[in-house]
Parts: sequence; C-alpha cells; structure tokens
Amino acid sequence: MKELTQYDSACKAVKEIESSLLKHLKEQMKLLGSTSVRSLLKQLEFNLFILDKIEFLNVLIYQLQITYV
Repeated sequence: MKELTQYDSACKAVKEIESSLLKHLKEQMKLLGSTSVRSLLKQLEFNLFILDKIEFLNVLIYQLQITYV
C-alpha cells in the first residue's frame, strides 16, 4: 500500500472539506429554494474545478523544474 505523504494527506483533507461544504450548500439551496443560491453553487463548483486544474499545473511545472535543473 502506498504511504501517504503530508501533501497527499493535506489534499485529502481539502477534498473532504470541499465535499462537506458543497453538501451543506446543496442542503441550503433545497431549504431556501433560491435561484441565487443555485447560481452561487454553480460558480463555486466551477471555481473549485479551476483551482484543481491550477494546482495540477503547478505540480507539473515543479516536477519539470526538478527534472531539468
């Protein structure tokens, strides 16, 4: 079994927090039935998607720097 690094553990914790927050927002959206909450949720999901891609690119750039330095 692969040993988790501190980075992997931190990523896992962030994903769990994001999931919890999205679940909470969805529950609030049901309770409020507000289209503004719906729009906010879509924007938040998009922002999380973009942040995930930026993190991936940062890791890739770092790995390339290590490889070619």
